[in-house]
Amino acid sequence: DRNQAGSKGKSVGIMQRCECMQDRIRSRRVIVSALLLVLVCGFGSASGEKVKNEEATYGYGPKVYAAAAMSIRRPDLQHWNELLCYYFQTGFDHLILFFDEAGDPAIEKTREFGEERVTVIIRDADLEKQWTKGKLWEKLGAFIESEVMARQMLNEEVAVRLLREKDVGDVAAKWLLHLDGDEVLYMSKTNAKQHYSALTRDGFMQAVYLNHEVVPESIMKEGDSILESMTLFKMNIISFGHLESVQKARTEWEREKGPYAVGYWTGKAAVRVDGEYEPLPLEVTRFYLPVGQAKRAIFDDPCILHFLNPSAKFISDKYGMIHVGENQFDPASAKPKEGSMDSSKWPKSGKVLRYHKWLADTARKGKKPLEQLFNRHFLVEKGSAEARRFMAAGLLQRFKKVKKLVRKARKEGCPAKVPLDKDVQNSTNPEDYRLRPYTQCLEFTKSEEVFCFTKAHCCQSIRASKGALKVPPEPY
Repeated sequence: DRNQAGSKGKSVGIMQRCECMQDRIRSRRVIVSALLLVLVCGFGSASGEKVKNEEATYGYGPKVYAAAAMSIRRPDLQHWNELLCYYFQTGFDHLILFFDEAGDPAIEKTREFGEERVTVIIRDADLEKQWTKGKLWEKLGAFIESEVMARQMLNEEVAVRLLREKDVGDVAAKWLLHLDGDEVLYMSKTNAKQHYSALTRDGFMQAVYLNHEVVPESIMKEGDSILESMTLFKMNIISFGHLESVQKARTEWEREKGPYAVGYWTGKAAVRVDGEYEPLPLEVTRFYLPVGQAKRAIFDDPCILHFLNPSAKFISDKYGMIHVGENQFDPASAKPKEGSMDSSKWPKSGKVLRYHKWLADTARKGKKPLEQLFNRHFLVEKGSAEARRFMAAGLLQRFKKVKKLVRKARKEGCPAKVPLDKDVQNSTNPEDYRLRPYTQCLEFTKSEEVFCFTKAHCCQSIRASKGALKVPPEPY
């Protein structure tokens, strides 16, 4: 009996110890599961916290509607088709496209994408009537025939109103990006839906993207794709305004080749249009929102790639459509001497405008003078000592993702089928919705929250922009 009781006692003890061990294992499993849940869901909104409104979400960010607006006039049809395919690949839901001419061949090409993806608006009496209803008409109405920029701003205002009124279903925010027909929004590690979802989650109302200008490396041939063949770009001066070595290289560029920033250099903006206040276009690069409603982000990735002047033919076509009038320039400043492009010796006032007039005058002289100008002042031959020198200095940089996406779109039959770069609606990776570390500058932007997601510190970026990134006073 004693032996039996001892055996029972040992068995009970062993069972108790086993149960205790099982409890410990279960507890450890619960702890591990909890830790894994924390790791997956993140530690806060910056790491991808799920939002409460599950019906209006996908993955780890609020569901958004991303649109872009452009004003167009007789674009190259191959380039135009590839551009539209690129935008839909990168996650944009819709494009609002304003055509300056009723007979533009690109209109029919655009309609192939379908009404769900594109809104085609042709300049006519109805559009001009819509212009007159906006706040910008009083300021810009007198310039609609002579100034492309005036029509662009009026079109932007119409696009904002259209998107505010558009029924796009259950979304947390609507975003509108304004661009030209020779520009793309480049996103190296994300796409439009993920990017604007992250901005919405973190309370931003406007995003500014620094722009970089294309550097042709060869003479384009008939049928060449601009978006495929061009991957080298001049970096925005705001990106490196604090680096003495790069500024030195920029000075060398201007001495040897002419003005560094030929188009503009203050970036382009996207704005959230579903807020209490209707955003107003501020020139063609910004939107105005009242102070307190204008939390703004500045990015160098995503960024704008500007395919400006990719070939002599494009320069000829462009200046054949626009008139660069004498009244736009300071009459005291003569155009540069034939063959002279040392812009460091030009008067500062109107430098780029005089440059555009020089291009227009050369284009009117014929094909050969224009090709000579292009080869000397725009072309940087691939693999040349000149290219290596400016790339080593950080002045030039390659962007290859556009090329890859355009090739992918062509293989998959765009516009009949428009493949997304990433299927965001199934993305459960918090990293897809992460905004990079930022810096904030209170020195220049006391009236507005401005955050710089740039390599340069925010104050350095704003100082390099010479005030272009500061908050404007009430403009209208």
